[in-house]
Amino acid sequence: MNIIFFVSNLSYPPTEGAHAQSLKLMSQLIKNGVQVTLQGFIKKDSQFIVSQLKKDIPNLQLGGIKFYSSNYVLLAITNAIKFHSILTFPDDVDIIHFEGFGVMPLVKNIDDSKTHTLMSLIDPWALRHKNKMLSSKSVIKKPVLFISWLISYLFEYYYLPKFNKVHLVSSSDIKKVSLNYPSVKFESIPIAFDTNLVEKSNYTINNKLKILFWGDLNVSYLADGLDSFIKIINTFTNFDLEISILGRITKDDYIKKYSVNANNYIATKFIEWVDDLNTFIPLYDCVVLTDKSGTGLKNRAISSMMLGMPLIASNAALDGIEGEDSKHFFKCYTDTDYIDALSLIYSSHSLRARMGRAASTLAKENYSTDSVTAKWLNMYRNLIHGQ
Repeated sequence: MNIIFFVSNLSYPPTEGAHAQSLKLMSQLIKNGVQVTLQGFIKKDSQFIVSQLKKDIPNLQLGGIKFYSSNYVLLAITNAIKFHSILTFPDDVDIIHFEGFGVMPLVKNIDDSKTHTLMSLIDPWALRHKNKMLSSKSVIKKPVLFISWLISYLFEYYYLPKFNKVHLVSSSDIKKVSLNYPSVKFESIPIAFDTNLVEKSNYTINNKLKILFWGDLNVSYLADGLDSFIKIINTFTNFDLEISILGRITKDDYIKKYSVNANNYIATKFIEWVDDLNTFIPLYDCVVLTDKSGTGLKNRAISSMMLGMPLIASNAALDGIEGEDSKHFFKCYTDTDYIDALSLIYSSHSLRARMGRAASTLAKENYSTDSVTAKWLNMYRNLIHGQ
């Protein structure tokens, strides 16, 4: 099997979860005997060390790489207007795997009688911009996001039907978009995670319940969710808590950027960055994810479950994730849900241990690298056979 990946953006070493997932998939395919070539567009400000990539994944073939300085929407517009010489492939290619919104229009130059095409999106780009627009409180950003949403929707509406298959990581996202694109063949395959992690083993609480929030607080719907949660904690809890926030931002910058009440954050500890999440996260008693919105599966939720962490999360943070409420995680819809979940976690050692172990088992069954790779290989084979 011969597959070419055309990407909208990548970095190496990977600086984002999506980049790491793409590279992991390519590496796993090569291990399974697939010939893989990487081509595409890289942002000028992204780190892309070719020599290290060739060393780490030696059998990965590198094709044409072009650098650009615009955003995804402008890249997509450029690719819709211009024919790029970067779009080259040998006669024996079986599948062209387009990845990311920016390269979507390149499908217009493909002879679909010779080649099978796949569009892989982490989440529907139009849906993402629509959610950001609806949640934005900025009078400046809102109209800009509206335009981005409209352009994204038009691109998806016109180009997605041209692909043999469109992949999304979350089955819930497919349900949200499939009515808009009834002729598109959607398929959901989740993100993959390593299972050789050191899981949490000590579920005993010493004096205070140590809570970890993690996520990029430069994303507005994560920041809004955190602030709402902090207000809940300051209003309703009557037991000892220690809250740490791993958010890629300092406390002062966060307070200034979002104009939140600084008094609510006096007892919180902000951490900008850690080198190894897999050893850092299990130091806490539970993980709280309070996303206000979003699309696609949330890496943070699955990573926490993989590590055996009791997880208290909003319905948005758990959207599309396999699992049962109050068994594998606590799913929260209201302020009271968060307080009730924290109270249960605080008071029951056996519940913490049971929930953490159940979450880990479920995550490994559904999101392990071997399981996800097998699903990709099956999709590719079905594409080749016209299914």
